[in-house]
Amino acid sequence: MTGVKLKTTVVLPVPFEGSVSNYLQSDKDREINTFNRFHHNLMCHCENYYNFTKVIGVHKSWGYLQKDGTFDGLVGQLQRRQIDYGSSPLFVRVDRGTVIEYGRKTWSLRSAFIFRRPKIKGSADVYLKPLSTSIWILTLVVAALIVISLKLSTTGEKRSSYLGKATDNSLGLFVINTVAAFCQQGLTAVPHFLSGRIIILSLFLFSLIIYQFYSASLVSHLLIQPKSNIKTVKDILHSNMKVGCEDILYNKDYFIANVSEPSEVS
Repeated sequence: MTGVKLKTTVVLPVPFEGSVSNYLQSDKDREINTFNRFHHNLMCHCENYYNFTKVIGVHKSWGYLQKDGTFDGLVGQLQRRQIDYGSSPLFVRVDRGTVIEYGRKTWSLRSAFIFRRPKIKGSADVYLKPLSTSIWILTLVVAALIVISLKLSTTGEKRSSYLGKATDNSLGLFVINTVAAFCQQGLTAVPHFLSGRIIILSLFLFSLIIYQFYSASLVSHLLIQPKSNIKTVKDILHSNMKVGCEDILYNKDYFIANVSEPSEVS
């Protein structure tokens, strides 16, 4: 086919810079005009194999049926015999099949609905979720009992002979010590009696267990993917999510025509 010159059109809906040939053969920004550039490169192999030359034109539409019965875009140029072949893939459609001839399938395009998982709870609930409500209540009850036990234990203590000052047995001090133990910050004062020391030891053991369990549960909760309440189409319809789609011709035509067939491109 040496010396034969064929006319073709490639569909590029997204604007580009530079010459058409350089843009189609470039690997830069391959996520833009992807399958059109891919199909054109396949046709370049046919051009090299059969040794013909081509004249490339650019259009923004693949070709959709108009009110007057004609097609615009690539399909319209093929219908009017303005070009010899197309350098972009086309949806297999009944209306297009009456005016053009399809070749081999070069690209499979499948559409799907992708939606974000809505947040069920606020950020504060993440820090409360590792422990159930009953555990939180029991922890507060145990902390209150420890404060009362420390208060009763130090009430009978007299002036310390080796410190030279009276033992501080205020209720506020024991509350601060209990909170400090749960926060792993140590104590500001230690009782002198054996009973008080046993209570302090029990407080440290209890706070250590709660602290380790809470930390491990919090980390695992943040690492595990949260469950979704959306299981059916009805759940999506009753959610407050906003719907959007890519502003491109075949999406607009898909929703207007309410097409439900599989999306295959040839």
